[in-house]
Amino acid sequence: MKKTLSYNYDLYFEPNKPITTPREFTNEIIDYCNQEKKELVIIHEGMEPIVEINTVRYVCRLGEPFRICKFFKFPINTNSYKYLGYKWVYLYKL
Repeated sequence: MKKTLSYNYDLYFEPNKPITTPREFTNEIIDYCNQEKKELVIIHEGMEPIVEINTVRYVCRLGEPFRICKFFKFPINTNSYKYLGYKWVYLYKL
């Protein structure tokens, strides 16, 4: 079953390493916030973690690494590159 995400994400970033476990997901979010000098509070860990970044709450999801999806309003495929663990992190405001 192919799962898609909304193109209407609020933030995104490219992880430094593949994300295949909840712990790897958390570590990549921490690294991103440290690099960008953003305040981070982790509300819920998992493969769809909930975080607060600079007091704004987000759910984080993995999807295809294609920025063009937002421009053309295409949904983001969540299954591509699954076997490699390589996906981008998309953040959606809650």
